[in-house]
Amino acid sequence: MVTFRCGVVVLGGTSGSELYSGSAYQNDVIIGSDIAAFSDQASAKAFFPAEAKLGTEIKEGYINRENGWAYATRGVARALDAVRALGGEVMTGQDVERIRLDYNGRATGVVLRSGEEHAADYTVIATGSWTPSVIGMGVSSNLLATGYI
Repeated sequence: MVTFRCGVVVLGGTSGSELYSGSAYQNDVIIGSDIAAFSDQASAKAFFPAEAKLGTEIKEGYINRENGWAYATRGVARALDAVRALGGEVMTGQDVERIRLDYNGRATGVVLRSGEEHAADYTVIATGSWTPSVIGMGVSSNLLATGYI
């Protein structure tokens, strides 16, 4: 198994977008996640087994009962194995200068910083925390999120 939907506890404010926790809470509300906010340690205890020892610094936060965590390394390894098994080529460690687009705005390949060009029937952009780096490549309006964990 690669993913675990065990719930996630987010400690921090649930209002405002200045904190990560506030932005995450607002996003979870918008997408309709099964969430419950708490405002102090006493109300947070309701979400944990009685024997759980909670720190004394809990002030505010929320629990998202639907999200969880993943073995990212295993997930990526399985995805790469599947691509290779289907005859796909996987290139890692390459600096992409730009993504080639056709007249409809569909990605048709990449141009590397070295100038080398690679055509592709499918182009997967999996940049993780570096996602903002692709925004300047002219593809941000064409990006399609196909899943999340």
